Amino acid sequence: MKVSTEPVSAFAIYSEKLKQKKKKSKTLLSNGVNKVTKAKVGLSNGVAKVKKSQVSTLLKKQKNSNDNESWQMKEIGYILKTLAERSTETSSPRAAALLDSINEANEKLEYDDNNYLEDTLHNVIMIENLKDTVKNLKRKKTNKFTPGKSADSCSTNGPGTSKDTDSLEDLKPLVLKTTTSPTNKEESSASRSKSLKKLKTATKEQGHSTMTLDSKSQNLDPKKKQPKVPKETKLNKKNIKKVGMKSDNNSKGKSQKHLENSDTTARLLFEWLTAPVLEKDFMRDYWEKKPLLIQREGHRHYFSELLSTEIIDTMLRENNVCFTKHLDVTSYTDGVRETHNLTGRAQANVVWDFYSNGCSVRLLNPQIFLPKIHTLNATLQEYFGCFVGANVYLTPPNSQGFAPHYDDIEAFVLQIEGKKRWKIYTPRNEAEVLPRFSSPNFTQEEVGDSFLDVTLEPGDLLYFPRGFIHQASTPVEGHHSLHITLSAYQKTAWVDLLEKALPLALKKAAENDVEFRRGLPRDYLGLEHHGSVREKQTFVSTAHSLMEKLSHYLQLSLGAGVDLMGAQFMHDALPPVFTPEEKLTSSVGGGLKMKNGKLKGRVEFQMETCVKLIRHNICRLVEEEGEVRLYHCLYNSLEYHGEDPQFLLMPAEGIPVITHLQAKYPGYTSLRDIPHQDPEDLITLISDLWDAGLLSAKNLPVVEEN
Repeated sequence: MKVSTEPVSAFAIYSEKLKQKKKKSKTLLSNGVNKVTKAKVGLSNGVAKVKKSQVSTLLKKQKNSNDNESWQMKEIGYILKTLAERSTETSSPRAAALLDSINEANEKLEYDDNNYLEDTLHNVIMIENLKDTVKNLKRKKTNKFTPGKSADSCSTNGPGTSKDTDSLEDLKPLVLKTTTSPTNKEESSASRSKSLKKLKTATKEQGHSTMTLDSKSQNLDPKKKQPKVPKETKLNKKNIKKVGMKSDNNSKGKSQKHLENSDTTARLLFEWLTAPVLEKDFMRDYWEKKPLLIQREGHRHYFSELLSTEIIDTMLRENNVCFTKHLDVTSYTDGVRETHNLTGRAQANVVWDFYSNGCSVRLLNPQIFLPKIHTLNATLQEYFGCFVGANVYLTPPNSQGFAPHYDDIEAFVLQIEGKKRWKIYTPRNEAEVLPRFSSPNFTQEEVGDSFLDVTLEPGDLLYFPRGFIHQASTPVEGHHSLHITLSAYQKTAWVDLLEKALPLALKKAAENDVEFRRGLPRDYLGLEHHGSVREKQTFVSTAHSLMEKLSHYLQLSLGAGVDLMGAQFMHDALPPVFTPEEKLTSSVGGGLKMKNGKLKGRVEFQMETCVKLIRHNICRLVEEEGEVRLYHCLYNSLEYHGEDPQFLLMPAEGIPVITHLQAKYPGYTSLRDIPHQDPEDLITLISDLWDAGLLSAKNLPVVEEN
């Protein structure tokens, strides 16, 4: 069947397809190995410091939410259990106690509908003992910051100290004002320019600096598919048993518990990261606007289950960690940054020798060796809809590893061990607000005075948007520093979408409108220098007229641009970490198994079988190079871009199927309710998607071998 070349969303290509009578085509998936073709905001100054929480209100709000959303706390419990598993290898009593508490909470979820939410929140929001943490946070006062002074020296008294409140919504973080803050949520370009005039206007030519992530690609071998159940296999009551989740014949409340939603899970994990600031408040008040500082004086072990220096030592000794690819050794002395990487494997003794001489250690792609970070980032990327990366920084006492600079990512700094002093500087001019690329290293003279000077301690979190210049050091005598920097939203701006959508719009306009195909004026090359005023005005007016027409074609191509962004995300993304329920109901953990030389667990899809996408952001349809591709991230490498883009070639009839599954997520839908022309073709397509690991299924018959 001919594939449409219309530059519109793949989801809409065949919207009218079912209304037309066409020759049937067997719906078979094939593995694709082609590479994806890469196609190439208001500033409000201030920083908030949060030191008190009314978690009881959060509990109340979660209880009032729908059952489906509340049930996701069970999935969060599993995620945190995964984060804690390897800690037991170090014989840590605290880690073992944490694992036991999470297991106990998850068991309660199965049997106690009245108490499971509160019990799980005790493990999710505060990880260890929520009750003690709540008491500590309630006692704390919000300090008032003074520009240029360390938070350690800030007074807790005076008019800036907030009072205890009864809800999280009443918690009003203090704002550090370095310039006049706008009163409107959307800061106009004029007001932003006015505020930026108060900053230093000295600029330096910006250089291109990529993220510290490897982009090495390897060839991808096509994945072999398992043979299907022979058509002549007869099913009867004796040789069929149902596997998967329970049916939805129960009450509405219980059936909703079965609707696992990766979006909700990711949002709840993000709220754990920024607690006590709610997700909606963070996105409204801080995201891409200003830094946020959260200090957890009553809970210094908040992030300790993610990483430790002991875990790094074990990682170096038990894995082939290589200089430059996985690890950098750096120093910053007298305004000069140096990299001291050797070649080959980074042996623990060699790395620690560098460290003892004042060098900082940076881990690149730590998720390759640290499953906890993989789990954390793979879950958060469901929330952001883009790749979430992580770098780990270990800095010895009295040293600094990097020069002042700004990055092209939204940064979340999680302090794990020790203390680290951070200096944050506002963007120097309008061009450096939300930049597309990272900056070169700056000198101290170029950055001037900082507007935030704070020392992070374990459990603290510091967020700052891309474009905010920063530097960090360990000036506190006898204290090293270990922190994780999470990064998000690199190349995820409107300009990145338009770069993909506009070429498609121009192509469509040229095909349909002769005005775009008319020749330029004969003397257009000399028009700027020798043309009359009238000729110049006509030239500009014609260009404006074509741009107005182009907006119509942009509406048609915008969906296709989003598809291409989604395909890029599928290439960038980390492979998912599945829950036990997801494994049980998918081919990841279900289907054919070999035991004692015999195969068991052969499944047979029927029209009554119910299926859903295993994750909301697990795949993306794209119409590309004359074919329809279903990009996914199931088999991606833990190393950034360690594999070629993964996709399946879809038949035309598969597009409304994927569209239906996306619309129904997180709910299950029976095969009978999926748009189709031929039941046999639909069953074949669904079987292929399930074999690939993209679907969860329930009420799925299993054929017992004779």
